[in-house]
Amino acid sequence: MKAGKIITFPTIITSPVIQTIKRYTLLRWNGHYGAEAQFVVKDNFNSSESMFTPGLCRDLEWLYVDLANVGEMLYWEEFGNESFDDLEEIAF
Repeated sequence: MKAGKIITFPTIITSPVIQTIKRYTLLRWNGHYGAEAQFVVKDNFNSSESMFTPGLCRDLEWLYVDLANVGEMLYWEEFGNESFDDLEEIAF
């Protein structure tokens, strides 16, 4: 048996697309503007939710409750699941 030539092919390495997840998502909005605007916000890193008023980020209390579907928030407008890394950026 005659020894054959070894043929090598270049290895093509493909990596999956890494999708970055932003920290917070606005789920629902009370429909008001300015100081009366309120949102249900979700922390995407630990799945907790809070009531959020733009400009008052330090007053958030995070709960492991589906606030977007409780009480009057159930009837608030959906906000299109807009996501942000920093709630301080939101001015409404």
